[in-house]
Amino acid sequence: MKLAFFDDFKLGVVKGDNIVDVSAAVADIPHTGPGDLLSGLIARWDAYKGKLEAAAGAGVALSGVRIRPPGATRDIRLVTFAPGTVFGEVALLDTEVRSASVQADDALVCYVLEQEKFNQLAASHPAIAVTLLRNLGRELSNRLRRANRVIYQMDN
Repeated sequence: MKLAFFDDFKLGVVKGDNIVDVSAAVADIPHTGPGDLLSGLIARWDAYKGKLEAAAGAGVALSGVRIRPPGATRDIRLVTFAPGTVFGEVALLDTEVRSASVQADDALVCYVLEQEKFNQLAASHPAIAVTLLRNLGRELSNRLRRANRVIYQMDN
């Protein structure tokens, strides 16, 4: 089963070339945003899988991946990620709320590593946690260097 957020973070199940809104089926999962909803759904997967599979309706055509800064009044594509790309790492590192929103062009599979789960990983497997942090640091460093180049080019 493929899940995706669409049209201002409605949760949908991808069926063929369409996405079916299943927001009503998961409305009772406590959440303050899309990330919380997805985390809550993952934690309660066994209870909700059947409800999501039973979702009816033709749905709407799949739409695209966009990242919007919080408070943006229009969609701005800041970056397009390739499959396997990590996003949301800043919130894991600084424990603040996310710094941007993600909207998918196509169906995607998204894995969530919650802060609490990362803390458990760090306690039980510190070498893995260090490797993960090193890789996240490397990714952030690359993104910062690219941003610096763009800013430099805009200034010159």
